[in-house]
Amino acid sequence: MRSRLGLLSFALTLSFVAAACGGDSAPAGTDAAPGDAASRDVALPDVTPPPPDAQCGDLGQTCCPGAACAAGTCVAGVCQTCGDLGAACCAGNACGAGGVCVAGSCVACGPVGSPCCAGGSCGAGAACVAGTCETCGAPGSACCAGNTCTAGNCVAGTCQTCGAPGSACCAGATCAAGAACVAGTCQTCGGLGAVCCAGNTCTAGNCVSGLCQDCGTLGVACCAGGACATGTCVGNLCLDCGALGAACCPGNACGAGAACVGGSCVACGAAGGPCCAGGSCGAGAACLAGTCQPCGVAGGVCCPGGTCGTGAECVAGSCQVCGVLGTSCCGGTTCTTGSCVGGLCQACGGAGQTCCPGGACDAANVCAAGGICTHCGSGGEACCAANTCAAAGCCVTGFCTPGGSACTIGGTCTAGSCGTCGGVGQPCCTSPAGPTCTAPSAQCVAGQCVQCGG
Repeated sequence: MRSRLGLLSFALTLSFVAAACGGDSAPAGTDAAPGDAASRDVALPDVTPPPPDAQCGDLGQTCCPGAACAAGTCVAGVCQTCGDLGAACCAGNACGAGGVCVAGSCVACGPVGSPCCAGGSCGAGAACVAGTCETCGAPGSACCAGNTCTAGNCVAGTCQTCGAPGSACCAGATCAAGAACVAGTCQTCGGLGAVCCAGNTCTAGNCVSGLCQDCGTLGVACCAGGACATGTCVGNLCLDCGALGAACCPGNACGAGAACVGGSCVACGAAGGPCCAGGSCGAGAACLAGTCQPCGVAGGVCCPGGTCGTGAECVAGSCQVCGVLGTSCCGGTTCTTGSCVGGLCQACGGAGQTCCPGGACDAANVCAAGGICTHCGSGGEACCAANTCAAAGCCVTGFCTPGGSACTIGGTCTAGSCGTCGGVGQPCCTSPAGPTCTAPSAQCVAGQCVQCGG
């Protein structure tokens, strides 16, 4: 019994010594309970409680919702001692809401007459013009936000009384949005069948030849006149082939003004180039053996329609010189040298020239005595061929005299010559007393002598 108590006393003594010496564990085989010496005497670190968390709205901290600050001004999302109205501008010339930096200080912005705010914004009823907020919306004033006007239409940034669909175009042929200027009047634009809007834009279809149409795109039918918004019109379809310099379309087809040569579309129709479809060529050229050759010049082929240039006429498909001496008269009547006599240009037959063989002269001359062609047809001059006279004159004994009484009784001037008159069925004769008839029982009716009285 005594030995057991001794052992227990020894164990307690060891535990006390270990605790007094700073030991941090109980003897082996024992557990240290809370509150005993091993746990009660362990030293704790000296930790100072942290300060409260920084709050939004304090200087140098982020702004609270609504750009609110407990101190300072909210600039770029941070509460700062700068940027308030009347205060110095913050870094980067920044100011708080409703302010703008002018000469290093933040001043109010937005109202009419004040500087524009950041981004060129202004308050209600004002628009930013050259950095200053000006009254907007009225005719002659700048358009308000959203291109709106209190009166008129917004055209090129200014409210104007013109520019609406159906109204006159504004200066510079401008119109309000949704309209385009056509012949001085603004027309609704962008819809199918309507004119294209500015920049050749459409709200429906494609802009082709100035009109919004549901044609003209690749793979779709060509628009009127073979027009396409994209591609080339070949066989009434807009294709991505057939343009000048591009590959030929199936069947060696090309667009207008081009022909397929060696698999590529090249310009056609000009003199020296290939003929276009159907053997056609441009002005001054005709298609011969697939090539457009110059036409209409003397010695060359005739142009389409059998035409030739000046000084040549088409004879059997070839242009031959005309109008000069020894050649045919151009058009059958005109000569540039000589006179047209018998369809040929000759150095005879003109006024003052010798008469051509057979006593022939041109239409305005007659072969007079001495074999010289003299002018004929006027009063006192010799009658022209077939006894004709100019200006309703009448040929009397080979000379032209005024019509009417120039013919003796029994004759009348008909078609420039004196003929018999007065008989039944003949023209009435002329006399100082008026139209008369010489046949018995005949009277003049409507210039003709008719039988009367049985």
